[in-house]
Amino acid sequence: DQELQTQNDVLEFIAAKLYEAGRCSCVEDVIKGFYTRESEFSTAMNDGIAIPHCLNQTISDATVIVVRNKSMSCGQTAQTK
Repeated sequence: DQELQTQNDVLEFIAAKLYEAGRCSCVEDVIKGFYTRESEFSTAMNDGIAIPHCLNQTISDATVIVVRNKSMSCGQTAQTK
């Protein structure tokens, strides 16, 4: 269970976990990829679920990371950077 406050916090957390797992070589490029994908169409769904994803050359393997967050509902963007 995480206490992430903003969409940016969530995306940074996921990118960092990818890096820690050895699945990407550049956290910043993954975050940019997430935002590029979000600009096309939101990955937020109903009932507090979101599936942020991107295609990015710095990601070495397809990976699923599940984050259960206590604080923020999906689609909440008022506090994003």
